[in-house]
Amino acid sequence: LDFIPLDWPLTPLGSRKDPYIIGWQNKPFTKNEVETEILEGRCKAIGLMAGPVYNKPYGLVWVDIDGSSVYSLVNELAKEKDFNKALPPTLTICSGKAGRERKLYKISREKQKIFVRNKYVWYANETREKLEVLWSHHQGVLMGLHPETEGYYTASGMGFEFIDALPELPEWLHAAITNKNVKQGVPSKEIKRI
Repeated sequence: LDFIPLDWPLTPLGSRKDPYIIGWQNKPFTKNEVETEILEGRCKAIGLMAGPVYNKPYGLVWVDIDGSSVYSLVNELAKEKDFNKALPPTLTICSGKAGRERKLYKISREKQKIFVRNKYVWYANETREKLEVLWSHHQGVLMGLHPETEGYYTASGMGFEFIDALPELPEWLHAAITNKNVKQGVPSKEIKRI
């Protein structure tokens, strides 16, 4: 817990990587609240909520690599041969499953308007493995237990030392998100009168 900044929006997770607080998307936990959940035996892992960060000029974006074939998809979308140039080194969480990792980036307040959806997905060829960009109402596990492996850990050389220097979401992902918005249109919002 000492590695996590005080103002990052957290959510406690159960044994199956699931947020168990009802309405968790609108109820970010503090480090102290998460610690209480751990000590009382309910919290098995800690999730970091994506989206705007209260009192900060940036938001947090998770980029999820969900399968080995996604590495070449990233290179193709970024028009870059080197994966580490396409997705620069940052805090990277691994589960121990091959070809699975989640990278954390920040996005300035001005650029956040590109997110007309909370999640963007690109599929790799026939495998159905996918690249996901997660925004509001989504979380990514920072640390804790995994239901199928020995637990979450940071990738070598891409640990919590990046917290004070998170790189910006790469420009090619901005372009890919903008293209998806053009192709799929802007989803309609339901407005309720209160």
